[in-house]
Amino acid sequence: MLDANPAIARGGLGEFWLGSCYTASQLIGIRRETSSDRDSIGMGRSLNSLASSPRMATRAWYEEQIRELGYKGSDFSELASIFDRFADPGGPFISSVRVRQDIATLAAVTEKVNVFTTKTLAHRDDRITAKTPPLQPITWHDLDDAIDTVGRIHKRYYSLRHPGESLGSLTPFKSLEWLQMFEIAWMPPGFTAPDELDSDPAF
Repeated sequence: MLDANPAIARGGLGEFWLGSCYTASQLIGIRRETSSDRDSIGMGRSLNSLASSPRMATRAWYEEQIRELGYKGSDFSELASIFDRFADPGGPFISSVRVRQDIATLAAVTEKVNVFTTKTLAHRDDRITAKTPPLQPITWHDLDDAIDTVGRIHKRYYSLRHPGESLGSLTPFKSLEWLQMFEIAWMPPGFTAPDELDSDPAF
């Protein structure tokens, strides 16, 4: 939107604020989903549980769920074969090796991002000394890669949790009414900005 409107000055406070809100929410979301803490409900904990207890997801249960949806014949066979994404061909339950591969893939792209989030957003790190290695900054590529990887793995295991279904997109449907805020000038002719000191909290 900003690129398409050259009349808008780039690099201002508004653009910085929007970018900050976006990155902070995405970084916290990634950290929350990939945490493997036993008290945290998210992708990380779920994958670790599957890897340590692969018999909790069996082929028999998976196929029965598809039958209950009414699928038969070739349609049933096609949907039932999706279980092979998580198990050895013909195996009665999922493969812990395959799950651990996904855990490793997730960790490879989120570890740096999560360290940054923990030390700058979730907490204020007080262990900053001359002997402490400097915190590695993250780039837009690091953030995008982490978001995409979390999304791919989430969609992958959605079909295991919901046999016979697939998740086409992680982006929820949103009404286009949110665009109205950009169609109306926030500072129409004659608008007078309040004194900045008026908004300061009282002592």
